[in-house]
Amino acid sequence: MRRKISVIILAGMFLAVSVTAFCADADEHSAKAQWQILAPSEKEYLREQYREYKALPEGSQEVLKKNYQIFKSLSKDEQERLKENFTRYQSLSTEQQEKVQAKFQRWQKLPPARKRIMRQKYMKFQQMPAHQRQKMMKRYKKWQERSPAERNAIIEHKQKYMHQR
Repeated sequence: MRRKISVIILAGMFLAVSVTAFCADADEHSAKAQWQILAPSEKEYLREQYREYKALPEGSQEVLKKNYQIFKSLSKDEQERLKENFTRYQSLSTEQQEKVQAKFQRWQKLPPARKRIMRQKYMKFQQMPAHQRQKMMKRYKKWQERSPAERNAIIEHKQKYMHQR
């Protein structure tokens, strides 16, 4: 159920983004014109998205509205980036989407200090020259291929080494 709600919320966000002319603050004439130029399949898609939105519990609708207000406050570039990410997410298999959601839930549970450190490391990684990033990614893939026991042994060895210094 939770996965369905998050997918519906994401779909609702996409709906809200794709039809900003239908917002309460949009010009009524403009909204009608926008609606009239839509293909029948697009109209049906929007109707279905609206029905799914109305079927959500009131709390979920409020979260969606709040997220949309945040979205509207972003720059056009940031909005485009989010739309691209959403499209990319929608193109993932169900299994891949579940992995993304699991990672996001783990991220949400992290303490703020840990999130800050991870963001800093990510920014440092992004600023590296391409060849260094590739080298880091190869090392990361090798690390991921190791068993948990091997990884723990390496971590313990490194910690012992660091304490001896």
